[in-house]
Amino acid sequence: MSKNLKNVITPTISDVRTKGQVWTPRWVADGMAEYLSLSLPGKVLDPAVGPGALFASIRDLNLSDIEYSAYEIDRSVLANHHSPDSFSSAQIKNLVCRSFLTESNENLVDAVIANPPYLRHHLIDAELKKR
Repeated sequence: MSKNLKNVITPTISDVRTKGQVWTPRWVADGMAEYLSLSLPGKVLDPAVGPGALFASIRDLNLSDIEYSAYEIDRSVLANHHSPDSFSSAQIKNLVCRSFLTESNENLVDAVIANPPYLRHHLIDAELKKR
C-alpha cells in the first residue's frame, strides 16, 4: 500500500460495517483506470467515490477532456486536495452527496468506474432492494 495513503482518512470499523467503506488500493485502481481508458476521453462516473483513488488513477494517465461525476454518502471522506491516492473533490464537476442507489440519475456518462461499497444486504432497505 502506498505510503501516501496516510494522508487519506481511513474508515473506522463502524463505517466499514454501516456504510461499506473500503478504500481501493492504488495498484487495483491503476489497473481499473488503464482498462477504462479504452472508453475515454469523456464523462466518467464513480458512484461511491470516497477519497477518489479511482479518479486519481485516471488523472495520472494524463488523458485530456475528462469530466468527472461522482456520488458519495459521507462528505467527511472526500479529499480536499490531490495526492497520489486521492482526487480533489473540487475537481469533480458533478458531485452529489447522497446515495447513488436512491437517486434517479439522468446524466449520461461514457464510462463508470467503481469499487462498490461492501454492505451487508440486510442493512439495505427492503424497498430499495426491489428497485
